[in-house]
Amino acid sequence: NIITRRGSTHNSENSLYGAVTGPQTDSSGRRGSIHDSENSLYGAVTGPKIDSTGRRGSTHNSENSLYGAVTGPKIDSTGRRGSTHNSENSLYGAVTGHKIDSTGKSGSTHNSINSLYGVVLDPQNIA
Repeated sequence: NIITRRGSTHNSENSLYGAVTGPQTDSSGRRGSIHDSENSLYGAVTGPKIDSTGRRGSTHNSENSLYGAVTGPKIDSTGRRGSTHNSENSLYGAVTGHKIDSTGKSGSTHNSINSLYGVVLDPQNIA
């Protein structure tokens, strides 16, 4: 069940969808962390490699992922912007900003309600 996984910016089980923030391997066989990451097929592009859409990303210089957290300065396909400091919530993927997304949930890298899709930033399990 994809919504029973846990995660935080420090110790995370990988989310099936969204950013891969922990040391383990997700169902696609990819790994990731905030320091050394292979890009997730879905979710935030946090590493130096190219994902399946041909996009690149890192926490410092990122093209927006079609799905997942919007971590760079550009506009994604939904017209939303984001960065690790000031972000509108992504429809899919990690909720990294302070606003409310379409599911009515909010989040930030410091205080987060769990995202329906994407990385679970709250340390508690989603029932």
